[in-house]
Amino acid sequence: MTAVRKLALYEPLVDNIDTNNILTSMAPVLELDLQTMTYEDVKFTSQFRLHITRKDFLHGIVGWFEVGFFHCHKPVILTTSPKQKSTH
Repeated sequence: MTAVRKLALYEPLVDNIDTNNILTSMAPVLELDLQTMTYEDVKFTSQFRLHITRKDFLHGIVGWFEVGFFHCHKPVILTTSPKQKSTH
């Protein structure tokens, strides 16, 4: 990923992705507990493996986040996952 880092940080693309266009498996890159995490937890490296599920052209890598608030009277999950309905 080092080769694309500079370009990705300079000109990131934010878009909605149709799930039919995803060519690989999904893999978590980082999981944090918002109640117990520290600033140091955010400085991370991650190893992950994606498995290609069909032959096609690969144009980019999709990243998203999910945040769960479970310790309230009505649990809520905020997600930008391409597997979920877009919220904006």
